[in-house]
Amino acid sequence: MQTRVRRLVAAASCLVGTVGLSAASLPPAANAASVQHVTFWEAIEGAGNIAIIRGLVAQFNRTHPGVHVSLTSIPTATRTQQLATAIAGGAPPDLYTAGTNEITALIQDHEVADMSAMPGAAFLRTTRYASGMEDLVRYRGRIWGVPISLGVWGLYINKALFKRAGLDPNAPPRSWAQLLADAVKISRLGHGIHGLVLPTKPDYNTIDVFGPFLWDNGGHLFSKNLKTVGFDTPQGLGAAQFWAKLFSSGAAPVENFGQASSETAFASGKFGMMIAGSIWVREAAQYPFPTATAPVPSRYGRGVGTSPVGGWALMIPAAAKSKLGAWTFVRWLSQPVHAAAWAEGIGVLPPSIATIKSPTYAAYVAHHPLEKAFVTMAEKARLFYRAPAAYNAVTTALAQQLQKVIYHEETVAQALKAAAAQGNLALKRG
Repeated sequence: MQTRVRRLVAAASCLVGTVGLSAASLPPAANAASVQHVTFWEAIEGAGNIAIIRGLVAQFNRTHPGVHVSLTSIPTATRTQQLATAIAGGAPPDLYTAGTNEITALIQDHEVADMSAMPGAAFLRTTRYASGMEDLVRYRGRIWGVPISLGVWGLYINKALFKRAGLDPNAPPRSWAQLLADAVKISRLGHGIHGLVLPTKPDYNTIDVFGPFLWDNGGHLFSKNLKTVGFDTPQGLGAAQFWAKLFSSGAAPVENFGQASSETAFASGKFGMMIAGSIWVREAAQYPFPTATAPVPSRYGRGVGTSPVGGWALMIPAAAKSKLGAWTFVRWLSQPVHAAAWAEGIGVLPPSIATIKSPTYAAYVAHHPLEKAFVTMAEKARLFYRAPAAYNAVTTALAQQLQKVIYHEETVAQALKAAAAQGNLALKRG
């Protein structure tokens, strides 16, 4: 148990609905004397987000007298520690929102229930999710969680700066070469204006943005068995060389940006483009300049680029006392109308392709055009790895070395070799 708890907590340091069910297909309500009480821990912070989830829980409770869901909001940063403590004490919640990286630890340590064994679970096998989330919750032919929120990457565009630079904001860059050329052209406007904002801090957030370049060039962060790194290859070298060129060409400034500060910088109106997650769409609609979004450019402009998948899944702890009650709520929340309400309210994408294409969500996207690029990316997003315990150490090592490259302290080849050595040592230690 202690080893499992440590693995779960380690996953946190690194850092997800389904085909609809008719009301008649849900389990019948029990009488008042046999109400199933479900404790639901959600870790998606923000007063507005919590209000949306609380509203959905209240709606479910009104229409399901045989089940009563009690919602508890826990801090995102401490969620896995709290869950690990509850599991170790034999008193876990009945339902939990699991983030992308702890999902694997929960499944492999047998801490969650097999949802494909639940009554009426056949719909899980026919539901088509965004491929990365589906890969994440499936393990050894079984399904261990139901994706509820999806996050993918896209390209944000400052339309005003595009026009000032003589570029067409309705013709965003589709290839790496065009991304570089457009960014350089915007940077030449001068007066503190830059074409592209990129994270440079030595942490995993930098790799979140470098990753699409690595993967679209045929490289990988880890080997298939997760025992060694996978980026010290010709494909990794090519991606890192292009990353370095984005800085050396003046397309992106060499500044100490992280994920949040990159968004703040873009919101200032002095950057032409930003590669970031769909989570920023709401903020982008409020920027003091016209904004557009587009898919991440691909290597050669054929199709769209790649994106790492992120999000949340609903999981039932193996030791939960009210599994069937929790499952009843999961099935209800998986109906497209409710899954769309969750996604729209929180500002994420629904991971179910059926929900994305449902009339309810299609109407939402029609009124929120910045979402369109991310809907396109949803079907292209992939799970590139099941994050090992050493994920944070590996990505930090790689980010540190990439930072040395942009400060001209090392060559790209030297940096990848050093990062690989540090990463492999971290993976060996576990």
